[in-house]
Amino acid sequence: MGDSFDSEFGTIDLGDERRDNRLRLVGNRLWESPDRSIKAASCGLSEVIAAYRLFNNKHVTVSKILEPHRESSLIRARKQSRVLVVQDTTELDFTKKTALRGSGPLSVTKRRGFFAHTNFLIGDGRLPLGIWASDIYARLDEEHGKGEARKSKTIEDKESHRWLAGYQHACEVAEKLPDTEIVSISDREGDVYEVFAERQKRLDAGQRAADWLIRANQNRRLEGKDLGKKLFEKAEGGKRLGKVQFTISSKEQYKKKSGSNVKVQREGREVEQEIRAAKVELKAPWRKPGWKLPSLKVWVLSALEKNPPKGQDPVCWKLITSLAIESLSDAKEVLEMYLDRWEIEVFHRVLKTGCRVEEIQLKDDAALKPCLALYEIIAWRILYFTHLGRVRPDLRCGAVFEDCEWRATVTVLSGKKAAKKEPTLGEFIKLIGQLGGHLGRKHDGMPGPQAIWMGLRRIRDFALAYKALEGD
Repeated sequence: MGDSFDSEFGTIDLGDERRDNRLRLVGNRLWESPDRSIKAASCGLSEVIAAYRLFNNKHVTVSKILEPHRESSLIRARKQSRVLVVQDTTELDFTKKTALRGSGPLSVTKRRGFFAHTNFLIGDGRLPLGIWASDIYARLDEEHGKGEARKSKTIEDKESHRWLAGYQHACEVAEKLPDTEIVSISDREGDVYEVFAERQKRLDAGQRAADWLIRANQNRRLEGKDLGKKLFEKAEGGKRLGKVQFTISSKEQYKKKSGSNVKVQREGREVEQEIRAAKVELKAPWRKPGWKLPSLKVWVLSALEKNPPKGQDPVCWKLITSLAIESLSDAKEVLEMYLDRWEIEVFHRVLKTGCRVEEIQLKDDAALKPCLALYEIIAWRILYFTHLGRVRPDLRCGAVFEDCEWRATVTVLSGKKAAKKEPTLGEFIKLIGQLGGHLGRKHDGMPGPQAIWMGLRRIRDFALAYKALEGD
């Protein structure tokens, strides 16, 4: 796995060749044992000291670590017909790390840590292509809980600016991939009018602009022929395009009731939604003098479950987009793109649960942030393997894994005779999943990211033992 991970840092430039080599070494150690601490993943005291010195070096920053990975991501993206730039924010809880400097309040004041806002590239078949940008920041204690006061500020001075910056990152991708369709996707928090206006501003200036797709959060006022109406009313009364059916799994959710979040159980079931769509003209929200925004024409889609089981809330989405929705086929395509947004949720779960980044033992945010960026690439790589085994199962295993890794693993699980024949990538991914607890029954399908990250740790140990025995 070392060679394949090194490819993400082929053009790394930290100002010193020794520093570049150290990053590759530390990256490979953490990649080989993603759920272990820096100390446990390193081979000896000298490597531990080297890792801590690396992250504490002023030349090692988030942008420097992501720069070569972005270049590799672009190479993968050029092979895709459409690239989704999905952005989302997750909390990183470091409350127990009382010696950590630079953290700030999270959504609950007593908890402290950082927010990580990621722009995640997704290609055809939900293939994770890489991380384009990562903004890791802490809230200021004096700003916490002052949402009303922030309303008078310009977008550049608000925390919500990250959504506009995320869309601008998507436009960067669009400029570098002129022959590829680029769509920026975000959930309800990303419903920021300045994002819509940014696209129009770029088009008016003759610049390349990404499309956008956002789950609506603001019931905005309309203009033109729908003057006096609001967005949600128009969406629910839009042109009926047909129905869609899909299956949802059961899960625990938090719903806001009587001003507080209450845990509820969503039933797994077959869902049938009625699809409606309309083209509308949004009335620009008020901004302080000198910051006038234009009214904009967009499309809105309503997907509403008509007959939910008793006691269950209907599955309902209202999506706004720059993409035209004139037929059921268009609507299904937009819904599929929005559902692909789930991959960034899985990515954040792998980052926090698989890579256990909230357990990192570093003393200040200047060292922690580049370390988190490196772990983000590792979390992406785990997801990449998970999906690659599904979309390219016939690929030669040796194209991704070292000879000692697959031979040692096959020997442990199937014996020496089996190790004489190189498995396909799909076959080997199943073996990794088996080591991570995936049962591998016919109805189980391919292993998920949790089984993959647990299995990767074990094959590293097998490979080390195999090398030692072969050396003897």
